[in-house]
Amino acid sequence: MKNCVKPTILFFLLVLVSASLLAETYGEWEYLVKDNEAVITKYTGSDTKVVFPAMLNGLPVVEIRAYTATTITKQYKDEEGKLVSEFEYSTKNVFYGNNTKRQIVLQEGIKRIGTRAFQFVQLENINLPSTLISIDREAFVGCKLTQITLPENLEWIATNAFQNNHPKSIKIGKQVKLCYSSSEFASGYSSGNSFSDYFDAAYNANAQAAGIYTFLNGVWYFQKNATDEKTAIDLIISEFLFANNTIMGYTGKENTIEIPATINGNPVLSIGDRAFYRLPLVNVSIPNTVTKIGDRAFTDHHFSSIKIPPSVTSIGAFSFYNDANNLTEITIGANVEMFSNSFINYPRFLDFYEENNRYAGTYKLNREESEWVLTTE
Repeated sequence: MKNCVKPTILFFLLVLVSASLLAETYGEWEYLVKDNEAVITKYTGSDTKVVFPAMLNGLPVVEIRAYTATTITKQYKDEEGKLVSEFEYSTKNVFYGNNTKRQIVLQEGIKRIGTRAFQFVQLENINLPSTLISIDREAFVGCKLTQITLPENLEWIATNAFQNNHPKSIKIGKQVKLCYSSSEFASGYSSGNSFSDYFDAAYNANAQAAGIYTFLNGVWYFQKNATDEKTAIDLIISEFLFANNTIMGYTGKENTIEIPATINGNPVLSIGDRAFYRLPLVNVSIPNTVTKIGDRAFTDHHFSSIKIPPSVTSIGAFSFYNDANNLTEITIGANVEMFSNSFINYPRFLDFYEENNRYAGTYKLNREESEWVLTTE
């Protein structure tokens, strides 16, 4: 970002100069002093294994923050003969833009990792101190992390903090606040979120429970009792991804499937968010053990009819949504909680379900009258 500054804006320049003077040097470190605590902004050494200290020059280190450089790019005189300066800001990671592959150790006592502190540094893996409470925007963007272990006391992870990484497992504490913007944790590592690849959906689906979440075949799934990445892979039976009594995904190629009532002796109690998302299924059999069907579980299906067992008590948003409106027959139990968009958009099934007092039965779509008709009770 470039700016033109005239001598009339001397106050702003003085603020910049004053800010730069606050930076101090101790050995291979540059840091700021705030409230008698040290904030590391730059490492000037060349080691590939870097230990970030707990103390600097007698001050506790509480934060690691990106280095912001101000460079004058051009100076000239305007028509009035006044000196004009053009300058630009650039935010560098703590290695001042040197993205060499490194191993870093963060000592206990560090509470915050600031914006872009380690952006694009090749880290692969990192263990964070137990004292850490917040990770700021783009702190680890593009670091090529394959495994992330977060401390139990962590409270907050900002937007894009781990964008453009490809972790296969994330160990996280309970009820960490993840920050989102407009986009989802979409496959393909989208921006706007703390992580990527639908991790938020898996974390929220498990009530933000602490444990290890593992990414396999396009699906995040969770094992609360896992002690490492291997034990986090709960069950993969046939072509269903299954964890915590929930179908999390399907890797098969069949378009007609029967979901089993039990897998390895464990009952199938729910179908998770996006479990069969955008799969071209034409028929599915849901067992009477299932009580919950998650958001977008069967979005963009090819069903003409669906039988939902009476055991199901809730259906998530867009669960059976399809732009083509192929669905013309729904068999469902009584008093099922659902959203107005759980099925096709028009006519809305929920409106007619409520008109019939949420009775159980088979509802058929009369397209000429644009209404759902209860045919059996």
